[in-house]
Order: sequence, then C-alpha cells, then structure tokens
Amino acid sequence: MIFIFEVPDVRVTHKEMKITSTNGNASRLNNDNKILEYICSYIKYKFDNPFAHGLIFIIPLLTIISKRLRQTFTRILDLSAAAHDEGLKHRVISGIIVLCGLVIVAILIGAIVTFMGEKLNELKEGYTTVIEKNHTIILGWSSKIFDIIYELIIANENQRNPSIVILTSKDNSEINDLNKLSLNQARSIIILAPELNNPDVRIIKTILAIRNNPRRNNINFHIVADIKERINLEAAIIAGGDEALFVYANEIIARIIAQSCRQRGLSVILATLLSFQNDEIYFKHESALVGKTFYDAVFPYDKCSVIGLMLSDGTVKIFPRLNTIINIDDQIIVIAEDDDKIILSSEYLLRINYEYTG
Repeated sequence: MIFIFEVPDVRVTHKEMKITSTNGNASRLNNDNKILEYICSYIKYKFDNPFAHGLIFIIPLLTIISKRLRQTFTRILDLSAAAHDEGLKHRVISGIIVLCGLVIVAILIGAIVTFMGEKLNELKEGYTTVIEKNHTIILGWSSKIFDIIYELIIANENQRNPSIVILTSKDNSEINDLNKLSLNQARSIIILAPELNNPDVRIIKTILAIRNNPRRNNINFHIVADIKERINLEAAIIAGGDEALFVYANEIIARIIAQSCRQRGLSVILATLLSFQNDEIYFKHESALVGKTFYDAVFPYDKCSVIGLMLSDGTVKIFPRLNTIINIDDQIIVIAEDDDKIILSSEYLLRINYEYTG
C-alpha cells in the first residue's frame, strides 16, 4: 500500500518534524492496537464456543492431555510409586513430593472448577462478543421465534456454517448489547415485537439504535420488523428508511385467512410459497436480462418460474405485459426451490442475444 501526501512549499522546523513523526507513530500504534484487540477477541470467541455447547464438548476437551503431562500427574497422584524408593533420604523426598502434589492438584482442581463456573455463567448471561460473518440476528423473543428458527435452518441448508444469533434482553435498543452481535457483518436482522402493550415503540427505538450506532460501517442493513398497529407504520418507515422492511402481520394474516376460506386449496399453495420446505418466492437482479422484455425472461430458466417484476421504485407487477422492458434497477420475481437454483440457460440466452443483435 502506497500513501501519497501533497506537501506544501513551506519551511518546517525540527520541532514540527518531531511532532509529525510522533503523530504518525501514534496512528500506527492505534491501528496495531485495534488489530491486536480483534485477534484477542477472535481467539477468545473461538475458545468460548466449545464451552457454550455444554458437556458434550467440554469432556472430550479435558481428556485430551499430552503424554508428558499425564506422566507427571501419575507420579504426583500415584502413592505406590513412592513405595519403591529406598533409603530415608529418598522416602522423605518422595513424601514431600506426594504432599506437594496433593496441594498442587487441589489448587489446580479448585482453579479449574472456579474457571469453569465463571465461564459457564458468563456464557449463560451472554457477556461474550459474537464474531461471525453473514449471520442472521434475531432481536427479541416471542412465541414466533421457534417457527422462525426452523424456517431459517431450512433456508440456510445450502449455506456453509450458517449462524443465528439471538438477543433476548429486556431492551434491545441498548448500544452495549448491540455491539456484541457483529451488526456490520450480519446478513440480515429480524426484530420481533415483544408481547407487551404498545410494542411498536420498542421496535422503532431498536431500529434507530441500529442505524445510528457509532460503530457501524458504510453498509446498508437488511432489517425486517413486525409492526402491530398501522398508526405506527409511518413513523417506523421514517426510522427505518431504505434499510428496513415492515410486516403488518395482523392485517396480512387476516387477509390470508379470509381468502383461504373463500377459495379451496389456496391455503396449501400459500403454505408452500411462504415456507422454505418446498418452493419459495425470490427477487433477483439479472444483469443479463437488462434491456430485454418480460417475454424474454420467462423461458431462460430451467428450474424455476418467472412470475413478475419488481421495478426500481418498489412497485411489484405480477405477470406484466410481455413487451414490458426490464430496466437496469428492476428485479425479476421467480418461484424456485432454492436461491441457488435460479440459473439462466446459457443456450437460450445466446439465442436471445443473437436475435437482438441480428
């Protein structure tokens, strides 16, 4: 990495040069401290993970002891080893070794028990910092959380080492708690409405705390939140900006129930599309289809079905006119088994491009 500084034509004294050099050293020292702090946090996080999984990981970890250490403990703990020593001098020394060994073992066991107890309590209280990437964060706790976790597990089956982080503190808008979740590296953030009176206020406070976090990077968050009262929806949209989507669950569920009662079999179709067990609805930006018509976008996919477009202004059109032009910021809406199944047919795409160029 090369840094280029534009130096003005001025006279610099020896004292000023010394101050500039000191500031540069301080800046490098600050960067080194940040790197060292991140490395220590990462090692601590990886060390804490086995303890968080319980005895099934702790017991094998404790049984992995080197051969020399095992021999040392055998000498200290095995009282019969001292019986083979002959002579008063050797027996006195062996007796002292045995007594010292018992004291050392007692201290060691006490230290291990204390350390394990403190570490398990720390993990139980959630005081550790999560260091993950592309993970899903769930803020809050309600009866819906088990269904959400189940669907996320199914949705992430094609992902490598997916992680779900859940924060269930009383107030999810606390900055100190949010900073432990690696918000800048999260793939998505789900905010659940607490089962309290007027939960929308806490939802809005949490979104404001996430977006105005002083530690955030220059990235856009992907936030999904549940709103209970329509009167609070406008304030929530202002707080979330273009980084949050809100689900007015009460109205949506009421409409689904009403439509399902009127049309037989609709509930089965909706259950299939709205869950990750079978086929789902996906939005995807396909640069190869920019400038083409919706008719051209229907056939190039072998393992999914194109059903509509989402325009750049957020307008959703299901089965638009076949001559509708796909613009650069538009996204296609497809029904697919999974997101990795949305693949363009190269042969069909080559034929389309040939027709347009010909």
